[in-house]
Amino acid sequence: MSGGLHYNCGFNVARNMLTHFSKDGKLNEWDLNPQKKGNLYAIPQDKWNTKGAKLDKNGYMYVPHVCGKKQAKCTVHFHFHGCGSGAGIFNDVLVRKTGLIEFAATNNMVVVFP
Repeated sequence: MSGGLHYNCGFNVARNMLTHFSKDGKLNEWDLNPQKKGNLYAIPQDKWNTKGAKLDKNGYMYVPHVCGKKQAKCTVHFHFHGCGSGAGIFNDVLVRKTGLIEFAATNNMVVVFP
């Protein structure tokens, strides 16, 4: 599988996780070029970084183009990572290599990576 996505030995972590959380247990196939179907934004998190929150300076949010349309029905998925794997250490690598935005692009899903 190209792009360095977490797809190993026939096990797709992003697909399995999102299928589990989806309303009807079904997902459209992923698009390995999610940039053509949406935008990835860096989100300043300073105002939410209260004592003990330990948020990085920026989080990320992927928004499919269809979700910007007035009549669109989109879901939101918050992807919480473990300590030591945030943007302060890895920049946007975790965001781009989990496979989540590839499924978000084809399933009307906004994904937030705080």
